[in-house]
Amino acid sequence: MSRDFAFRPVRRNVFPAPIPYIFTEKDLPTNQKLLVFLPHSDDGRYFGCSLHLMNRNNDIRIVIISPGYRGVDAPVDREDKIRMRWQEALNWAGVLGFNKEQLVNFRADRTYNNQKIHGEDQKRLCALFEQENPTAVFLPHISDTAQAINYNTRRIVLKAALRRLRTRAGENRNAESLLLFEYPTNHVPLLPPSDKNFMVFFTDPQTAQVKHKSNLAHLSQSEACFDIQGKFAEAMMAISEADTIHQASKRRHLSECLSGVEVNPHTSRGEHFGVTKVTVFPEKRAIVERRILFPLSEEDKRLWTGQRD
Repeated sequence: MSRDFAFRPVRRNVFPAPIPYIFTEKDLPTNQKLLVFLPHSDDGRYFGCSLHLMNRNNDIRIVIISPGYRGVDAPVDREDKIRMRWQEALNWAGVLGFNKEQLVNFRADRTYNNQKIHGEDQKRLCALFEQENPTAVFLPHISDTAQAINYNTRRIVLKAALRRLRTRAGENRNAESLLLFEYPTNHVPLLPPSDKNFMVFFTDPQTAQVKHKSNLAHLSQSEACFDIQGKFAEAMMAISEADTIHQASKRRHLSECLSGVEVNPHTSRGEHFGVTKVTVFPEKRAIVERRILFPLSEEDKRLWTGQRD
């Protein structure tokens, strides 16, 4: 889809990626048409706070790619496992404040079974992008290759996103941009350098409790101790980021990367993302992938708050 376009990718794991810029919840993106892609129904458990808060002032749909039956260790047949995972997803999302209509049971069964992207699944996802026309996308981090479906979810989403961007750019004869949020999982490194440039802390500790309560809905995954693991990961992340920022503040050449948010790892819970701006330039026949820099420029601030020309 992009062979005739030059592609310039983002540089990863370079300054300032190891030191994420910290916002509080009031600075989360707004007025976005947002698609959240989860390889499995429980892959959103690490950023449920952000989803819960962003659902208030963004138009969000959560797309669950696979049926997820391989993750159920129970003496029931495949269809029962599939129904179990979907109901768990509905329960999880409901606690976060989403209604059933905001979830998409994509059922990329052939991609899930063959561990390769099936052409029909790709075609259906491209159609979903045409229908929804998103301005922002949440997708698995590039480091998350623990399972084929995780990696293929990223591939299938990016192919559809680039196709839609190119179509829009051709129609408008203008540059078209999309925000890509690479979200954390237990397969993505927590300690720097971990290729993240944006972190949100929550001033109300109760926000994190909403996420933990919602995660309990994934009963079929309870034996994996994911809820405990998630709490441990958050604590480690908060402490490590606080120490990283404290140490970086001693080095003047890094000071422009630091936010003014005071970090308190004892009362705050955080979620981190790698945020990229992907732009298609039809006149130059080029696709440019650029890490968002913080504090936001005026141009990026308009994109962040949904102020599109």
